[in-house]
Amino acid sequence: MAAILEATTETFAVGDAITMVGLVGAAELNGRAGVVITPPGAADGRYGVKLSKRGAAEPSRKLAAKPANLARRAPDAAPAYGAAAGGAVSSARLLATPSPLAAARAAEPPGPAEPPLPAEVAAAVWNAAGALRVAMDDARS
Repeated sequence: MAAILEATTETFAVGDAITMVGLVGAAELNGRAGVVITPPGAADGRYGVKLSKRGAAEPSRKLAAKPANLARRAPDAAPAYGAAAGGAVSSARLLATPSPLAAARAAEPPGPAEPPLPAEVAAAVWNAAGALRVAMDDARS
């Protein structure tokens, strides 16, 4: 399980990955991952939060949460994408987040270029595909 920082009354930005903590009335939600989808309300200071699904049968859930019940996910926690992001994170922000795979590929030296496919091989593959297509058509009729 991802490491979780302690809950505080810190401020959160829309799109921040959080974990629910310290809930008493809805204790079953403690430990659920989510994302902040709206800034705190002027009246009660609660953030709009969308909790991620736990399974295909369970829908995602939106709720208003006090800052004290939110813990920012630690930097080593996986970023929220897709359903966990709740659609509130802009594509520009997601694209700006470097993926570990992209970083690994950037660190590798470029390999030798692939040689072009010889014309004889390309012609043989093209002819084989055509013969397969004809055979499939014959089998259907």
